Amino acid sequence: MSRWQPGSEEIHDCSAGPMTHPIRVALALCAAVALGSCTAVAGSGGPDPGSGPGTTPSPHPSVGASESCADETEQLVTQLLDALSAGNAAVAAETFASGDEFEWFSATSPDGHDVVRDHSELDDYFETAFSEVTAVELEDMSWNGTSGDIGNFAYDITVTSDRGATEWRGKGAVHCAKGVLVVWSMATG
Repeated sequence: MSRWQPGSEEIHDCSAGPMTHPIRVALALCAAVALGSCTAVAGSGGPDPGSGPGTTPSPHPSVGASESCADETEQLVTQLLDALSAGNAAVAAETFASGDEFEWFSATSPDGHDVVRDHSELDDYFETAFSEVTAVELEDMSWNGTSGDIGNFAYDITVTSDRGATEWRGKGAVHCAKGVLVVWSMATG
């Protein structure tokens, strides 16, 4: 299975199965629309990832809760990027939700698209895809609000390797109550 290599911009699909989950479809559309102007849609049109037997779906958080989630999300994103910069794939994978709450990690360039939809594959993916990375830096981040327990954000990062630096833009979603990422989509070109 080929994986994205920094600087080569070669990306291949490493996912299986169609995107049928409403949250996945909504977030895929959001990322595809432009990585620029789409606003919060994660969590709409589908069950709250924290809901299910034995749990009570939470009401929409107040503005204060949204602001708190935004601050915590920036710290979580920084933790992810620091782990990727240090080559610590296990710590990078730990910033994401596990099981059914994890939606995907994706990277898209003019040369292709790479998607990981199974949390158990993240560690290996990060080890391979970011093996030549020397730094991943957060350039900008904006908060797009919440829907239920899911917070949505956009970001600009720079990924640097021995081959040079590449600017990436992306969208993500975080489970605010659990403090873990559920979606990460990044694109360049």
